[in-house]
This record gives sequence, C-alpha cells and structure tokens, in this order.
Amino acid sequence: MKTKKDQLKTPEEHLEYLEGCIKLMLWFAHYWSMEHPREDFIYILEERVDIFCKTDLNKGALYDWLKPEGNPEWKELMQKILDVKTSLGPQDHDQFEAKAFEIIKPRVKGRVNKDLDDLHAEEPGKNAKNGPYWWDKKFIDVKEQVKEQPKSNNFHIYNSCYPGSIFDDPEYLPRFFIKMMEKSEKEMGAERLSTLTWMNCLNRWVNFFPPEWKQGLSEPDDSIMGHLGFWGQIITSRHMLSKVFDVRIRQTGHLPYLMRRSYCTFESMRAYLNKEYGL
Repeated sequence: MKTKKDQLKTPEEHLEYLEGCIKLMLWFAHYWSMEHPREDFIYILEERVDIFCKTDLNKGALYDWLKPEGNPEWKELMQKILDVKTSLGPQDHDQFEAKAFEIIKPRVKGRVNKDLDDLHAEEPGKNAKNGPYWWDKKFIDVKEQVKEQPKSNNFHIYNSCYPGSIFDDPEYLPRFFIKMMEKSEKEMGAERLSTLTWMNCLNRWVNFFPPEWKQGLSEPDDSIMGHLGFWGQIITSRHMLSKVFDVRIRQTGHLPYLMRRSYCTFESMRAYLNKEYGL
C-alpha cells in the first residue's frame, strides 16, 4: 500500500507539469489572440496566462502570482516569441505552441526544486498555512462593498490535502469552514464568507454552502486572467496538469469553467452546517 510520501510528486513529474502548463497556455494565448486581434500579444502572455511564474526568472514562492516588471531576460524572451507569432498565421496555434515553447524551455527546469520545496514543506506555501484557505486583511471591506454590508472574509482556495483532495473526506470542508469562521471572526471581525472562483460553477463545491450562496452567485466572468481563480481548474489534486482539461481547452479554445463570486453570512453558514453535518 502506498504511503502519502510515496504519492508525492517527483522532480520529473513536476517538470512535466510545468512544461505541460506552459505549452497549453501558449496555445491558449495564441487562440485568444485570434479571437481578440486588437489586444497586445505581450499583454496576453503576461496577464491572461501564467507562464512567467513557471520559469526560473520568477523568484517568488509556488503560489505567488508575480509579474515580470521589466525583467530584461523576460523581455528578450517575449520579443522572440512575438517574432514567432508574427511569422505565423492567426490559426497556426499548434505551430506557435511548438516554436514558442522551445524559446521558453531552457528557463523551466531551474524552477522545479524551488516549487517542490514549497509544495512538500510541512506547511506548504506561506499563504496556505491556515489550511485549504487563506485570507488577508486587505480583502476585508473591499472597495465595492457598501457600508451597510457585513465585513467579508474573501478567502482564497488551496489544496492543503495534497497529494489527496479536499473532497476526499466529505466532512473535511465543513469542519474547516467552522474553524475558518471562528478565526476570521475573532481576528478580523468578519461576518460573511465570500470567494471568487471557477469552483463556484461546480455543484460539488456549491453544495457545501447554504441556499443563500447559490442564490447570490454572480454571472460568470469571461475576462480570463492568469491566476488560479481561472486556471486552478487545470491542476489535479497531485498538482499535475489535468489531461482531460488540456484536451477540452484545445478542442474549444475556452476554459470549461469561468469565475463566479458568491457569499453567505456566518449565521446562515453555521445553521446550514449544523443541519447537514451536525456541526
């Protein structure tokens, strides 16, 4: 029987993950450009997808979403990739992916050990140390909230059960929601849960919340940015590229799920978890 340690990613697997994600994102960027020909292509590569963070030019942690910010080596790579795009037709997505990847490839392997150190740490990722979610004081009282609304814990989602899934134990998420509400209520005076994620498109996720959450779901956001709120869907619980999603995106040119925001009060969440799980 395999132990948890036996299921952890190897360096070879993580390199496969990084390279697979970059290839898919290069393909997607080229397809997006075909559908949005007036949008600057460098902007697409730096904002719509997350390639920079998967190279050794990124000095941040695994879950940081950092930008190049004028890095000269990155700018040189981008110019070479732009030259490739200029030499091809608007529908030559596969050719662009192959040629552009060869430009990026030498900068990928050097990222592997840094990522695995973060992923396999006792507390994986500084931002994720609170469990499957983390929050920041800057996300309390966000600007778009009007004064009469309760303070929200706008949380981010992270798989703290790696190499397993946060869905493996059906009571894991309910127990953690209780803990998270207590902590953010005490530390930040929060009164409401809220998150903006592609997972709000999944019944499997939404069913952990009271009717208020389902009723408050926003319209899907089709803006597509490079962070995990959109792109987390391509990552498996073992932090590998999902082959199913890789194929689906290439077939349609679009992400299967878009981000949606929702919310519920702590009061309604606690009542719902008590009713459904006895918590």
